[in-house]
Amino acid sequence: MGQLLKNVCDTLDDADIEYAIIGGIALSIWGEPRTTFDIDLVVAASPGQIESLCQVFRDSERFVLEPSVCPMPNVTLVRVHQVDHDKTPSELLLADLLVHEDDTAAHVIARRRKGRFLGRDYWFCSPEDLIVLKLVAARPRDKMDVLAVLSQMSDELDFDYIEQRATDVGKSVEWKDLVSQWKTQ
Repeated sequence: MGQLLKNVCDTLDDADIEYAIIGGIALSIWGEPRTTFDIDLVVAASPGQIESLCQVFRDSERFVLEPSVCPMPNVTLVRVHQVDHDKTPSELLLADLLVHEDDTAAHVIARRRKGRFLGRDYWFCSPEDLIVLKLVAARPRDKMDVLAVLSQMSDELDFDYIEQRATDVGKSVEWKDLVSQWKTQ
């Protein structure tokens, strides 16, 4: 997984495409480590740039498999793959690049921070934006992840920013519920 992360971020850097790592890997920086089976990144690209983004990965010597495009409500996933031949049997490794239709990427990229992972510096979403993204995803595991970030980072979080963004994305009630739950732990 570490080699895939390096290859994806190097490819984006080489193409001058800004990114921020989100998901389980960001959680290991801002919350608590947990197993993750893919890499998730927000990229500074618009829906009209998806084909160009795919071409960046087609042109890279680091990737031999064709990127796939998975449209979803309000976001498109550009999935890039690598085969890990060091495993028996070989394993397919996945990275999802999220291209948002709204201003989510602009917020995430504007507030991203450098962080160290596996001995190297990468761009990560801020802990506040990780919380907002987890509120939007709204799976049971995401709620646990929000509580983990609150437990680890509470003294450093910008609660006003989270409240505003939670309101912007229609998750203010969920945010308040999780804060109440965290305070009673």
